[in-house]
Amino acid sequence: MRVLVTGEGGFTARHLAPLLADHGHEALPLAADVTRPRELAQRVAALAPEAVVHLAGLSFAPDGVDARVYAVNTVGAANLLEALANLPHPPCRVVLASSSHVYGAQAGRLAEDAPLSPATHYGASKLAMECLARPYRERLGVVIARPFNYTGAGQAARFLVPKLVAAFRARAPELRLGNRDIARDFSDVRHIVRAYLALLTADRVEDVYNLCSGRPLAIAALLAELEAQTGHRPAILTDPALMRPGETPVQYGDATRMQRLLEGVPIEWNTEQAAVSATGRHAGPPAPPLADTLRWMLAVECDGH
Repeated sequence: MRVLVTGEGGFTARHLAPLLADHGHEALPLAADVTRPRELAQRVAALAPEAVVHLAGLSFAPDGVDARVYAVNTVGAANLLEALANLPHPPCRVVLASSSHVYGAQAGRLAEDAPLSPATHYGASKLAMECLARPYRERLGVVIARPFNYTGAGQAARFLVPKLVAAFRARAPELRLGNRDIARDFSDVRHIVRAYLALLTADRVEDVYNLCSGRPLAIAALLAELEAQTGHRPAILTDPALMRPGETPVQYGDATRMQRLLEGVPIEWNTEQAAVSATGRHAGPPAPPLADTLRWMLAVECDGH
């Protein structure tokens, strides 16, 4: 299957493209600006994809502070959907990468039917994208993916986990952090791209999927694991500039729907935590323990961007 993968230079696409190839699919780079409709339509027509994973966008939430976030994340996605809908043979499945930020500051475990109340421009731009995609759902087989936090080797060092990994690898004497007591859902990128593959190839899918591990992890626990793996213990300094007023103490995703999607999919990492369903089949490959993810990241240099 010819799969158009937008955001081809980004962290997620760099892990998804080889996975697609391993399963006999061809990953097609977009090589066009989603904010330029004519250029985009010409490129899409030339590629004639059979399926699409739309990953392009502003993915670092603090970047979403001006009109660019809507131009790229919302209008850019609408431009792509329109270009795809106008093809003589539109793709059979289009997976749009939204975000858990559409849930806003709600606490606890969040399923796909939780209220949508984004608290940032980044989250609002993703929710607006979801709304604009609705008219295309039947024509293009649109599926919405809402990833929670995920990480892995090659993620830019401005994100929290690779930033911490780089500091521990370099044995930095101190770290400046915000609130260490909050807990969030952290996944391994290898788990996330396998979900994207399943969303592309499954015969039947739901409209929306959380992509997550289904378990909360405190920042303090993440630091403790890095200390255990490296034997290094930097001084942790609380930086008021990194503190967010009224930050939600615990937020994580309900992974039930994602686990059903991945049922029977082979496991590609070492773990003894494989859940087994009542049928005796794997209830989807479990999210690899974050300890495994950190070990992988410590062994591989971050890209530093």
